[in-house]
Amino acid sequence: MNRLTVPSGLIAPDDILVETEADQHYDIRPEGIKREYCYRFGQSAETVKRLLAFFREKGLWTGITVSERKNLICEKDLDPDAAFSRLICRIDDNGPPFTFLHILPCYIVIDALGTLYVTKFFIGLLAAEDYVFKERKIRTKNRPRGEVCTPGDECCWECGFIAPVEVFWGRNRCPNPDCPHPKRWND
Repeated sequence: MNRLTVPSGLIAPDDILVETEADQHYDIRPEGIKREYCYRFGQSAETVKRLLAFFREKGLWTGITVSERKNLICEKDLDPDAAFSRLICRIDDNGPPFTFLHILPCYIVIDALGTLYVTKFFIGLLAAEDYVFKERKIRTKNRPRGEVCTPGDECCWECGFIAPVEVFWGRNRCPNPDCPHPKRWND
């Protein structure tokens, strides 16, 4: 993956998934994700359904080349200009390569050859269980705190830090730098 460079602080290079037939290292598999969870991407839900079908057919989280992307979109009567617009981290054409124009979460990144790669944030939002999309009391070390964690957010059981669900589920660690046990965010 030496073609893909990412600015520091925006997204870690290990948050971008590139699997091959010989190296299927990510524990969440495409076939294990429920198709109905694509609604979580709002207006991009139809594109996400097509992406998920593509990854299920391949059986791994691989890059999507320009020709594969064109076939995926044109076959399904989607607008090629709008299909990925809310998912891809936009690149500033006037700046150095891979200067992104908006903040996290980056669901899809694109390399210099136009190949798309999904991130752990993308998969995290797809794979999160339904309970995180309901309002519930914040728990710290299994004790309710009385505060409410809003739908679409998750909270750390160690420190009570709240962030969008894909931040937790995509990385499996608490994003709070002051958390006493960031590696055990929800054990």
